[in-house]
Amino acid sequence: VSKSVNYGDVVATGDYVAGGCADAYTVSDCNNYGAVSGKGKAAGIAAVLYGDITDTCNYGAISGSERVSGIVALSYSGTIKECINYGDVSGIGNRVAGIIAYGESLNLDRCANYGTITAGVGGNTSANYAAGVASFITEADGAYARDLYSVGSITGMQTVGAVVAYLDYDAVGGFKYIHGNSAIQDSYTSHGKY
Repeated sequence: VSKSVNYGDVVATGDYVAGGCADAYTVSDCNNYGAVSGKGKAAGIAAVLYGDITDTCNYGAISGSERVSGIVALSYSGTIKECINYGDVSGIGNRVAGIIAYGESLNLDRCANYGTITAGVGGNTSANYAAGVASFITEADGAYARDLYSVGSITGMQTVGAVVAYLDYDAVGGFKYIHGNSAIQDSYTSHGKY
């Protein structure tokens, strides 16, 4: 998928809902302006990604139960590069983020979040993994995360990261979180605090 734009709201009562594609292999230069809401695996651009996504933006509000994100809800490989989320993202349950909710063996490169991220909507006290960019990334072999940036406020119950909530490999380059007048580097991984 390349150079597509969505302006309409997307509403589903089930899983796998997105402003761009429910399932995608390669995505580039796409934008979503519509609000997206679904049960789970809801995203501004792609609900499930099997390849690379580059130069995409989400401006719409995204909401769902779990695995909710401004750009990609689930990714099993590939690279997310130069993607930006401006929309507010909210989830009732786990894994809510501005760029990627859940990924395996995934590269993250030069991505930014400007939206407000909220996990545990409705008082769900077991809502884990809320983050500005990536909520949960695991099973990496040679993968990397670098130059990730988040400005929006992040709210969750536990395992909350300003940029990344859980990252199961070492990061390369800078993570930066800015809220108000302070600049804070505050992201947690299985290897400690960044």
